[in-house]
Amino acid sequence: MKAQTLLDLIDNGEWHSLNELTQKLNASINEVTRLVETLANFKVVIHLKETQQVKLRSLIRTLPPNLEFNEEKEKVAIGTIILPPEGTITIQNTVISNFTEDDLEIGVRINQKLKEIAISKISKSSPTKEEAPS
Repeated sequence: MKAQTLLDLIDNGEWHSLNELTQKLNASINEVTRLVETLANFKVVIHLKETQQVKLRSLIRTLPPNLEFNEEKEKVAIGTIILPPEGTITIQNTVISNFTEDDLEIGVRINQKLKEIAISKISKSSPTKEEAPS
């Protein structure tokens, strides 16, 4: 049973009994009750448990009939930059400078605006036997 079918039945703003909806939807009372309670939790309908009646909230009734939500997936760029000692980089008009003596690893996440910068120090590997001072 689809919620939209139930909402279409109660779209007139009047109170409807769950028994009436059960007959019109050709569904069990448990199915209709569960759906009505879910819609009530989301504040779509008003459910009077004492009288087993339901009606569509007036706010929902006044929404435009062809209202659609087009959720575009956010385009995100993710990257890692190695910033050398005393190096500088500009990302979306944001200047990032390395004032340390070490290479820095910079992770960035960007959508329409700079969202996140994570900086971690790249540890120098321990010197090999040949590089070690004698």
